[in-house]
Amino acid sequence: MRIARRALKKGRIELIPLIDTILMLLIFYMTFGKLVKDELKLDAVLPIIQESAADTDAFTAMNVEVVGKGKLIVNDEEQDLSVFAGTLEGLSLVADTVSVSIKGRDSVFYQEVIDVLNLCAKSGIKNISFVSE
Repeated sequence: MRIARRALKKGRIELIPLIDTILMLLIFYMTFGKLVKDELKLDAVLPIIQESAADTDAFTAMNVEVVGKGKLIVNDEEQDLSVFAGTLEGLSLVADTVSVSIKGRDSVFYQEVIDVLNLCAKSGIKNISFVSE
């Protein structure tokens, strides 16, 4: 007596789960892609190595320490961001070359340092350096 064998099923690729997965990924990236905030452009010139030459232009250096939200210590004087913005505007008009050294305290958020960088960029100051402890 002969036993009947089961018919072999041919393997096939299921397309419905593949399409579902692709659509879920598409919806995910379309949803969260809009939440990404574009970073502000900072036109800051980083120092480069070059031969030193005698500079006869007026040169002014400012030491800025970011203390807290909107609070700065500029050349050992406490100032707000609005006062500092006016100082930068006036200084950039008077002096040929203005240099700003920025130091942030450990408790300060990065955004507060970026606010100072934005003020420097608005004033046209491109010689910016960071001070670390």
